[in-house]
Amino acid sequence: MRTSTNVFARGFTIAAIGGAALANLSGGTILSAQPQATIVSNFAEVNGLRLHYLAAGTGDPVILLHGYAENSHMWRPLMTELAKTHTVIAPDLRGFGQSSKPEAGYDKKTMAQDVHALATTLGYRRARIVGHDIGLMVAYAYALVLTGEKASGEFLIQQGRLVATNVEGVVVKGSGHWLMEEAPAQVIPKLVSFLNQKPQDTAAMTVAPAESARDARRLTPADMGSLTRVGAGTGTSGVAGIETTVLAGNPASGGPYTIRLRVPADTTIEAHDHRDDRSATVVSGTWYFGYGTRFDERALKALAAGSFYIETPNEPHFAQTRGEPVIVHVSGFGPSSTTYVGKTAVR
Repeated sequence: MRTSTNVFARGFTIAAIGGAALANLSGGTILSAQPQATIVSNFAEVNGLRLHYLAAGTGDPVILLHGYAENSHMWRPLMTELAKTHTVIAPDLRGFGQSSKPEAGYDKKTMAQDVHALATTLGYRRARIVGHDIGLMVAYAYALVLTGEKASGEFLIQQGRLVATNVEGVVVKGSGHWLMEEAPAQVIPKLVSFLNQKPQDTAAMTVAPAESARDARRLTPADMGSLTRVGAGTGTSGVAGIETTVLAGNPASGGPYTIRLRVPADTTIEAHDHRDDRSATVVSGTWYFGYGTRFDERALKALAAGSFYIETPNEPHFAQTRGEPVIVHVSGFGPSSTTYVGKTAVR
């Protein structure tokens, strides 16, 4: 199961859980009609209770989970935008809004089971999950990875990297707890942009077929450009925006491998390490690289194109790009992994 996460401090996380499905969400009561979307109110009998939910749009499904003292209506401004490209479902969690209010079952695992039962009832094998506040906790429980410990700021972004291969963190400055209400001009475009990204499957990280095995061992820059590119996969830092091309081997399996990484401009990568012994060459741009257990700009060394460096096993390091993207070729002996300092392994 693939996960990817987008974090907006304070207390606001997207946990995207793979794939795509289509649903026919007809019927119900029309609550809002706008040129770009019609939001419909529906009910479903799931997990022993009556769950109310809003629905809009068609396409890859996205499930929006509201926060404490709120209900599905908090998501209506976002729903009208996401419904242009997605089927959007926003339930009232048990005990909230128009959903049933049983005496028990308010632990986040049970609430996640409610959401999963709703997704299954609607025919979704996989869906992207967006959670705010306690909805974030339910989203983590849905992913069966984290307990939903509440956090904020950069720490919450790092939490996301514990369960994600594609993390994009944004700290909304000058805001309090209710981001959808306080900063919609910042939050909604970021959410729409993130959710409109094509899902990236690290299993697809294989070298594209060549005319012969010998051709696959002799790659020109043009050849490399024709190979499959995915997001931040195994053996990378996991930061959103990184493009990975496998040139040889497979970093997720045993044996030698080489990957080509394109890191966007103005990207900061916090301290992390890898289990395997690696060496790297900077192909283009200037790569600012340093060793240590926390990011320290003073410890960075500017490595121009043609520079070489090593990453010994389990040695923390960090990096940064500035005004230009950087391409780096990394060679190691898989299976590789990524662990941020003080965290568990990303993959």
